[in-house]
Amino acid sequence: MDCYTTPVRDSASIILFTKGGGKFLASNQVTKEGGLTVVQPYASDDVKEGSVLFLPANKILEIFPENCDSLVAYQAYCPL
Repeated sequence: MDCYTTPVRDSASIILFTKGGGKFLASNQVTKEGGLTVVQPYASDDVKEGSVLFLPANKILEIFPENCDSLVAYQAYCPL
């Protein structure tokens, strides 16, 4: 696996990294006519063990870990 993408949530969430590191790209997911999806980047940076990210509602987070086997992250959100 080269990257992991979080599902789109209806509410804001936080993501806590407890092991590993890498890069992330957070972006809007916009659905257009015909079912096409356009992703618009708004933030990119590095994450490491102990990093906490706030992800607004209707955003996706793509994580590009340095080593997929050693990345552990948790997402907390409130289902609406």
